[in-house]
Amino acid sequence: MRLCWEGETFVWSSLALINREVARRLAARRDIAISLYQSAPARLDPRHVPDMADLLPLLAPLPGPADVHVRHQWPFRDDPPPSGRWVVMQHWEFGSLPRPWLAPMRDRIDEIWVASRFVRDCCVASGVPADQVAIIPCGVDTALFTDVGPAFPLATDKRFKFLFVGGTIPRKGVDLLLKAYGLAFQRDDDVTLIVKDFGSRTSYLGQGIGEQLAAMAASDTGPEIRLIDTDLAPAELAALYRSVDCLVQPYRGEGFGLPIAEAMAAGRPVIVPDYGACLDFCDADTAVLVPARVVAHPDRIIGDLETVHHPWWCEVDVHGLAAAMRAMVADPAAFQAMARRGQARIRADFTWDRTVDRIVERLTVLTERPARRLARQQAPFAIAGRRRVAFLMLPDWSHPVWKAGLAAYLQAFGPTDDVSLVLYVPPRGAVSLADVETALVATICAVGHDPERIADVIIMHDALGRSDHADLIVATDVYLPCGEALAEAHTEAAHLYGRTVVTAVAAETLRAVAGF
Repeated sequence: MRLCWEGETFVWSSLALINREVARRLAARRDIAISLYQSAPARLDPRHVPDMADLLPLLAPLPGPADVHVRHQWPFRDDPPPSGRWVVMQHWEFGSLPRPWLAPMRDRIDEIWVASRFVRDCCVASGVPADQVAIIPCGVDTALFTDVGPAFPLATDKRFKFLFVGGTIPRKGVDLLLKAYGLAFQRDDDVTLIVKDFGSRTSYLGQGIGEQLAAMAASDTGPEIRLIDTDLAPAELAALYRSVDCLVQPYRGEGFGLPIAEAMAAGRPVIVPDYGACLDFCDADTAVLVPARVVAHPDRIIGDLETVHHPWWCEVDVHGLAAAMRAMVADPAAFQAMARRGQARIRADFTWDRTVDRIVERLTVLTERPARRLARQQAPFAIAGRRRVAFLMLPDWSHPVWKAGLAAYLQAFGPTDDVSLVLYVPPRGAVSLADVETALVATICAVGHDPERIADVIIMHDALGRSDHADLIVATDVYLPCGEALAEAHTEAAHLYGRTVVTAVAAETLRAVAGF
């Protein structure tokens, strides 16, 4: 299988992390050839980043057209890829989908991949057919994110350390966290809040409250806050989880909640909303769930995107969050069994290997179907006189390979069978129509048939609108490769348009394909 994977790879972002972890595991599969297509210039030089250098060979182009093209990036784009079934892996955190996404998702994209049941339900509620949405959960590198290993140096002497990881934007709920933290603790309490800001110079540039947090961290009033606004490599992030006592992620909207899963894998208790994407792996046995209410947006718009319905997200109860944080500090040992159960849940069900297993399942299903954007096309013309099942051969008439296919067809069917064999002779080819007709009669006689009493054969000699013969492929039912130079391209086109391809041409195979 030839797979093109489109999206950023060489940058510290959650989407790029997913692309890297998935790509290196797919590349290890012997039956998959993968090429990474960069949707934006690399922000880091992968040659000098240990977690990225191994992916450089995957930038090489595929040996042929892609069987499947997966696009995983932001923002959403609705321009189709040049070849292959078209998959869009899309994260969305605001409930109702943007209206411009709906038509391509419903009519042209082969499958939408989402990371959680929450996002799947958002897609379906917005009008995407449920059978076109597949859940591909994110994973965690459980060999790296573990409770054993070095700790990250923190500039604090406080005993208990809370951690928040993510962009300091409203959707992540950091403002709710600051309110709850201020309600729960004072300056002299033996507790600190570590905020690992994310994307402040890239994806969330100008959207967060990093400057406000920096000022709060420098202040000597209120409970202690420490801000980390530098990029961390995966090993450093794993060490950061090990350095704290609890992760607090009171998000308003998430597509999955990767920091939550990473902290759980590192054996840390987590405090999260009792709503949304994280409930795929968080429950009362594995996390502290804070009551949350659904809040609808007043307008049908997110940013500059009109939505199908009113968008929505959740808001945790700030007093409930403060109470949960106080309980965690008062008796940390009481939550260790919960943390161990959470760690076991992630290690069992949410690894990158499990993610890739699910991806391979979907890729296998997709390659057994035609590409939707192509299969929906109608034949550009009707072949006059063709019967119920039309076979197609596109021979290089200067070479005799086509003769075996013709012989198998004549052996399989007789003059009364409801089938046709369509043969194409280019109007300006190296061999004239008269020469082809002479060769056909000679071959028919040579294999013991009367040219006047054979199964239907149609010779087409008209100029075609497309040089790749796609029009003829669409207008017929079964393509029979016969050694022509473009056989691989013809085969790919036939698969994409939902036509049957028979490579081992034998009489019994042809009859079976025709339903005899």
